[in-house]
Amino acid sequence: MTNDIRKAVKKQMIDKEVNQTELAKLIGKSRQQVNDVLSGRTGHLGDTWEDIFEALGLELVVKPKERN
Repeated sequence: MTNDIRKAVKKQMIDKEVNQTELAKLIGKSRQQVNDVLSGRTGHLGDTWEDIFEALGLELVVKPKERN
């Protein structure tokens, strides 16, 4: 995942007042797994990212870049 996506997820966590421990409980993962994903130590999409997006009401959208 990119830094922009990780930043967006962290912002949503702040907006929803959800910390890493609470998010981990919501998605059935360990706090360490959530921390690893959010810090970029592991970046594969996998179930953890999908679970995080779902728990925080986010969706990942891919679109073509705007050309200058």
